[in-house]
Formats: sequence, C-alpha cells, structure tokens
Amino acid sequence: MAFDLEKAQELFDIGHFSTISQSVGTDSGHLKRLAPELRLLVAKALVYTGKLKPASDLLDSLNRAGASPSIVAASHIVRGLIYKRDGRIEDAAGEFRQGLRCAKDAGDRIQCAWAHAHLFRLLADGHAETELTSLLSTARRAASEAGDPHISAYLHDSVAAMEARRGRPVEAERHLRVARSLLSLRPNAWIEQLLALNASCIAVMDCDSDAFLKHSGDARSLAQITGHVNSDLTIETNDAYVALVSGHFDRASALLQKVLQSQGTGHIELAALESLARMHLALGDLEKCEEALGRLDALRPQHLSASYSFRQAAALRVRLLVRQGEFTSATELAEAELAEFAPVDDTLSQVSLMSLSALATALSGRTGASTTLLDVSLLGASSFREQYAQYTHTCGSILAKSGHSESSSLLIGRSFRVWREQGNRCDSLDAIASSGHKAENEAAAERLLRESSPVDRPTSLNSESRAMAINQLAAALDLAY
Repeated sequence: MAFDLEKAQELFDIGHFSTISQSVGTDSGHLKRLAPELRLLVAKALVYTGKLKPASDLLDSLNRAGASPSIVAASHIVRGLIYKRDGRIEDAAGEFRQGLRCAKDAGDRIQCAWAHAHLFRLLADGHAETELTSLLSTARRAASEAGDPHISAYLHDSVAAMEARRGRPVEAERHLRVARSLLSLRPNAWIEQLLALNASCIAVMDCDSDAFLKHSGDARSLAQITGHVNSDLTIETNDAYVALVSGHFDRASALLQKVLQSQGTGHIELAALESLARMHLALGDLEKCEEALGRLDALRPQHLSASYSFRQAAALRVRLLVRQGEFTSATELAEAELAEFAPVDDTLSQVSLMSLSALATALSGRTGASTTLLDVSLLGASSFREQYAQYTHTCGSILAKSGHSESSSLLIGRSFRVWREQGNRCDSLDAIASSGHKAENEAAAERLLRESSPVDRPTSLNSESRAMAINQLAAALDLAY
C-alpha cells in the first residue's frame, strides 16, 4: 500500500510514530513536496521519534506554503512540542497559546482541545494550583467539545502526573483508570505508554517494586511500537532511580550518565541530575553532590523554578547544608523554599523541607524543632510510604540531640527496618553517611551498610518508650490502610 495521508492518519491515530518515521525516509526535498496535511502528520511523528531538526524544517515549509488556518494552528502546537523538548518552557507555552488562537479562528475544535491539553501538561508541574484550576477547567471543556477520547485520555494522564508529583497517588490512580477506560474505545500505543510510565512512578511512591517492574515493562514494550524517544529516556531515568534506591549505584550511575549525554532531554535532564546529586550525597561525596546541584541550578532559568525536580533538589540542598554543619543556612534555605513552593501545594515537599528545617534547628541548639515536627505530623507525614522512614529517622535524630537516647534508638531502629523491608538501601546509606562516613564505590557502600546499620535486639521498654512503641504501631496501622 502506498504511504499517503490516509495511511499516515491511521498510523498516527494508533500511536505508531516509528512506522511513519521509517516509511517517509530522510529525503528532505521529498518530504517538503508532500501535501500540507501529510507534512504536518510526518512532522509530528518526527518530533515524537526525536528527529527535531527535520521536523522543524517541515514546519518552516508549511508556514511558507500558505497553509490553511487549521494547519497553521497545528504547526504552532508541534513547534511548541519541539521547544518543550529543548527545555524552552516559555517559548513552548507561547506556541501552544498561538496555536490555540489560530484554532479558535479556524473553528477547529480538535486542534483547540490539543492546544489546551498540551499547555496544561506543560504548566502543571510548577504552577500554582489556583492558576491550574482554571486552566484545567477550560481544557476539560475543550476536550468534551472535541469529542476525541485520545485528547481526554491524554488530559487525564496529565492530571494523574500532577497529582502524583504533589503526593496524591490515590487521585493519580483514579485518573489513570479513567484514561484506560477511554482508550478501550480507541486504542493508542503512545498514550498507553504514557499511562504505563505514570503508573510506574506511582509504584515507586508506593514502594511497590513488583508493580514498578510490570508497568515499566509495559512502557518498554510499547516503546518498540511508538518510537517515542522521550519515553525511552524517561524509562531509563526511572530505572536509574530504582537502581539508586535499591543500592545498585554502579548501574544507576551508568544509566544517569547515558541520559545526561542524550540530546534534547528537557525536564528529564533535571530528574537525572537530581538523582545524581542524591546518589553522591548517600555515598558521602559532598563535593560531587554540590556539583550536580550546581548543574541543576544552572538550568533553573530555562524551566519553571517550582517544578518537581527543583522541589526535590531543594530538600537535597538543605540536607547537604546540614551535612556541612551549616545549620542556620539550612533552616533559612528550607524556609525560603517552603515559601516559594507554597502555591504549588506539594505536601511531599512540605514534609521533607519542614522535617529538615526541624532537624537543622535541633542540631543548632535552638528551640522550635518539636513544634515544626508537630506541624509535619499534622500534614500526614506518616501516611507517605516513600517518606515515612526518613521522617521517623529525623524524629529519632532530634530526640537523640535532646538527650532521649532510648526513644531515639526506637525510632532510628524502626526507620532502618522500614528501609530494609522496602529494599531502600540508598536512604539507609544516607543516614549512615550523615555521621561522617563515606563510600568510594558500591562495594564500599555495601560494606558500610553491613557494618553500620543498627542491629535489632530484644529490649525491655520504660514507660516513655512503651508509649512511643504504641504510637509507632498506630502509625504502621495507618500505613496499612
């Protein structure tokens, strides 16, 4: 069958971008002679398969050809996707908004809905929740008017990603279920791949390694069909993070370096640098940790400064200052970052930064740590599986500083048991390294974990410790639900 507009549209609708990209070849002269509608579809497929320069050239030829208003609208959207891949967030938002205006002028509900959906996904990570409420409402209305299940499923996936980044995995899962039900009407491998990636991230939050492997495997299988380059890099970044958490530092390092050497990684580069900084901090290499955070900070002007990776990196920067004995600076930075990120309403970041602020306050010998920890508890710190052990360890460290050694040992011992059950060797090592230890490599890290982790021993408890144990049992039951 000849490769024509009908065939290209059929392949695009099911998310087979790789087949489109392979079918059209690489002759730019030939591509620019294609009909405008076909050129646009090819340009989209080229963007998703990582061929940004040929895609940009095709868009230029479309604009010079006096294309229809709908084609012009779609070309602005595709240009926005290119800028997004390059990390040019403001430029991408400008193109999506221009595409939206052109689509409205053309009366094209499909392009109007896609422009809204892409704009929301772009801004959902790092903008104030109050701003996003209006944007999401408009995007939902546009998707409903378009009547395209792919747009609605993509929008639900975008909301799921936003909810997960803000510490609301149950809501995120609900949106993923809705998106899957929409795709049952009209399958699309690309959106199915996005859903699988989101589900794998939620599995990490829930410390569910089996679910992560399943969803990550699904995403990897779909990548063979879609050819979606950004998804490939996201899979590798997620794999690196899981390797890091489980203590496979050599594998994590290799994967992160591979991602960082790739072209056009955009927001994925931020996540990779944050993981790299976390790895160096856990190994006790404060200089390399600071270097990775510096590289991340240098990218801040190009991206939304309150996006997820920067919120995560802020906690790492505070933790680094605590390690360096800069307790006052750590507290000041934590408070400043909490104020900056407050409009985003990210409970996970709040818990992390407030806990670290309390720790720095206690270590500096000042009062107020207990009040801050109470506020952290009221935020539901013990309900977040991924952060529960870290929060417990912080409480134990503060108790140790205040002279409550037996209660401190209970909490610190529990934190290590939770990390062990979760298979989290990175945070265990980080806790050990906070005492001044350093591991040069993975083998040294394994030895340090073996020699320095607390040993569980039966012990008789005094009245204070019995109360603490009951409280910990109650928290464990909370987590079970």
